[in-house]
Amino acid sequence: LCMEIFFYFFFSSRRRHTRYISVTGVQTCALPISLEKEIDSISKSIFLLSGYEFNLNSPKQTAQLLFGKLGLKPIRKGKEGPSTDIETLEKLSDKHPVVSRIIKYRSLEKLITTYIEPFIHYMEADPNCRIHTTFNQKLTATGRLSSMNPNLQNIPTNNQHHTVRDLFIAQDGYSLISSDYSQMELRVMAVLSKDQELIRAFENQEDIHSYTASKLFDIPISIVTKSQRRLAKVINFRSEERRVGKECRSRWSPYH
Repeated sequence: LCMEIFFYFFFSSRRRHTRYISVTGVQTCALPISLEKEIDSISKSIFLLSGYEFNLNSPKQTAQLLFGKLGLKPIRKGKEGPSTDIETLEKLSDKHPVVSRIIKYRSLEKLITTYIEPFIHYMEADPNCRIHTTFNQKLTATGRLSSMNPNLQNIPTNNQHHTVRDLFIAQDGYSLISSDYSQMELRVMAVLSKDQELIRAFENQEDIHSYTASKLFDIPISIVTKSQRRLAKVINFRSEERRVGKECRSRWSPYH
């Protein structure tokens, strides 16, 4: 609560106009050029494998290629025929080499249109090439901090496009830090439910999702894989939702 109150005054301060993110202007302007070259190369390889040129940004034309000419089996239907969304393409990626190239094309295209081009727009509006985002403390349903115009909380982290995050730099004499609440919801749940396993894991400063995975698969926590941890994370938050729902029904049911 004290932290939330602090941020309230921090973001409502008269100095809020000084809250900005510095970026490397030269790299930001050069990145689209290198990405466009890569997109052009991938497009040519897609057309070569397809045997003809088509609009890569058209889901309908992509579906005609995959499920018409190449004869791949549709996974599920969309509004205008067989779906070609990213989930479908990933499931088809081992069926034909053109699919993985289409996935890469879309990821690069999204990188430019969703991140790079908007960043350049906001940089051009500031004489110092700084991006002034707007932080929201009460906008999300979960109460988490969010940002908009532009959204700086969903910058790609995958290694292939790590250069996007490298564009953000600290002002001379300052540092960029990354901070977050450490499993706040699960910690609260552990205290309210008096779950001794959860409490013991937090007291021992264990990674709670890896800890759950070790119990789930009956293996040492040191050999838990990323996929096992990911599954345990889903289970942890599903358990949290059920416990909170049960508690709410027992406390506020009109029949109690």
